[in-house]
Amino acid sequence: MNLRGKTALVTGAAHRLGAVAAEALAAGGCSIVLHYHSSEHEAMQTARRIEAAGGELYLVRQDLEQPEAAEELTEKILDLGVSPDILINSAGSYPRTDFTGMRWSDLESALKLNSFAPFSLSRAFSRLPRAACIVNVLDARMVDYDRHHLAYHLSKRLLNDLTRVLSCELAPDIRVNGVAPGIILPDRPDDPVLIEKYRQATLLKRIGTPEEYVQTLLFLITNEFITGQVIFVDGGRHLHGRFYGS
Repeated sequence: MNLRGKTALVTGAAHRLGAVAAEALAAGGCSIVLHYHSSEHEAMQTARRIEAAGGELYLVRQDLEQPEAAEELTEKILDLGVSPDILINSAGSYPRTDFTGMRWSDLESALKLNSFAPFSLSRAFSRLPRAACIVNVLDARMVDYDRHHLAYHLSKRLLNDLTRVLSCELAPDIRVNGVAPGIILPDRPDDPVLIEKYRQATLLKRIGTPEEYVQTLLFLITNEFITGQVIFVDGGRHLHGRFYGS
């Protein structure tokens, strides 16, 4: 897809799905504002790959858990002399917390980064002159129950609701959608038992690919008559226990 002349801010773009999104958008002709926080080494590696492929790139560092993070990040981007058309809220944390051990600090940290940061950054982004499209990165398991990552689970549930809020509040000028990936980049790809477990949990009996994730992301960016939607890219896993659910 031809995205030449567009600029995309991708948060959490140092590695994993954030990097996949940044590289795909760059391949489509987009200039990339690559955000990272603590993963400087990985961010530099992603930046080198984009630049080696001929992409235009700007690097920005920001701790999105801080109260004024959205305004500070927006100011840094404007100081670079660019104004993004597209915002991909991909930054997030995945701490292991359960019912017995979850503390307020665990939940607060997850809500700050996984829920409020994309919400507040979207508000700040909406004031930029070229703002047109936002995609929030959710998680297919938000409609199930991830008992081993409870704080994360709750924060993604909230971001799902905030995606709908943003789509209403920012219409008609800015479209807001979400993509909810399932297992695309497993943490332990060399563990055959775990991979088989993931496969069996989907209707299609396999895990997804980065290319399939990117196809959905690009679809939501380029189709200008879609807003307020969340597309699951999870091989049908979200239907388990939710066949008639909303």
